Amino acid sequence: MIWKATSERIEIRSFGFWQGSSGYDQTRAKLSPAQLTALEGLRVIPHPTGESVDATSYRVRVTDQDGSVVEYRAALDNKVDSDEGPGALPAIDIETLAPFLNTFQCMSATETRGDAVPTIHDDSGCLHGIFVPDACKDITLKWQSASAGDHRLELARCFDTTRIRVLSEDGTIELGAGATAVAPTCASLDVHLQQPGTYRVVLEKRNGAGCNAGGGAGDMMLRVR
Repeated sequence: MIWKATSERIEIRSFGFWQGSSGYDQTRAKLSPAQLTALEGLRVIPHPTGESVDATSYRVRVTDQDGSVVEYRAALDNKVDSDEGPGALPAIDIETLAPFLNTFQCMSATETRGDAVPTIHDDSGCLHGIFVPDACKDITLKWQSASAGDHRLELARCFDTTRIRVLSEDGTIELGAGATAVAPTCASLDVHLQQPGTYRVVLEKRNGAGCNAGGGAGDMMLRVR
């Protein structure tokens, strides 16, 4: 059994050539009854030998109440994906992982490519993937918050220099601006919302050598609590 009565935390990181990065990280106490039921259905299969190309693969970490951690992997069609790194982690049957994956909607990094403005929600377990190029870039997101009060936005993965800002939906009023952070320290912002609603989140990425010089490129991860 993968998820046991003593399991305290589930962490999932996914990556696909077309989807980019995404993730989910939550403690037992904050999982819903439906999520707990889905996790109880996780099953291990023999390590697959077939290979898929540019599909989506998953790394899963389960932490026990004694602090021990067991890692697993999974991929589409129960194959080994070409983007997975080396190793022989126990394989989870993707058909038994799918019910849990269907309990949340976290943004994948590909949604921040181009000019579209994707929407994120309050789910504190979500690690939203955010792609940034090597150039300086402002990434704009819509944040639909279902609750007023104090919230924390933080980058769980970052590079170069970052800052987070929250504005009104139309962008005319700045509600909060975090301090600039230089990797390996990642940007964060504590903001108080007067009411539920839709807000604008701007993630600023700048390069240490200036915007005329290239910097890091790849997927960052944003969490909203």
